[in-house]
Amino acid sequence: MSPQVAVRWSGIGVWDRPEDEAVLDAGERHRSTTIRHPGARARFVVAHATLRRLLADLLGADPTTFQITADRTGRPRVAPMTRWSISLSHTHDAVAVAAGRDVEVGVDIERLDRDWLPPLGRWCTAPEVAACRAPGTETGPLAVRLWTGKEALAKAAGVGMRMSFHDFGVLEPTVLDPRPRSGRNDPATGAIRWLDLSPRHAIALAILPVALEGGVRSARRLPSRCG
Repeated sequence: MSPQVAVRWSGIGVWDRPEDEAVLDAGERHRSTTIRHPGARARFVVAHATLRRLLADLLGADPTTFQITADRTGRPRVAPMTRWSISLSHTHDAVAVAAGRDVEVGVDIERLDRDWLPPLGRWCTAPEVAACRAPGTETGPLAVRLWTGKEALAKAAGVGMRMSFHDFGVLEPTVLDPRPRSGRNDPATGAIRWLDLSPRHAIALAILPVALEGGVRSARRLPSRCG
């Protein structure tokens, strides 16, 4: 059976969605009550409810039956579906989730008008800096897309923010897998895709092979439009 990947996003807006809380499990509902900031609580509830509904649609199951856990790297996992990887992301007014069968997935969402990224030289490769500063380029939106690509790739690799974003690129034709090496260097192909799902947000999806044992891996960029 070939790998399968799906992505879903949802805006938040003025939040009063008891139907979202209804699909959470007891642990998620309890955790949501400990989040004091209303906006942060809304993002948590909507993200987990959106993920559960996506899994339910993919697997033909009740959204309340899944158990969302975490592996040793902190990546979210879904039990008892061991062949599936999952990823969640949120920004101020929206969430994005992804699920993949027989692949590792990472998703990230940011507003295109985000204006508080670190200086480019701290987290971009030289070609990425050059692209952002090229004449006629809208530096801000391109920088946000690059950031989401790196966040998504780091999530798929299970390294999160533990690796410098300056050490790998997502603009070049060959993108380095940021997972630690283990002496092997046989190539395996992954993919990064920016999804045109919202005119106000950059949404990046990264896909990597399951159970990679390290080495330099390449990830190819896919067309930016979603299916």
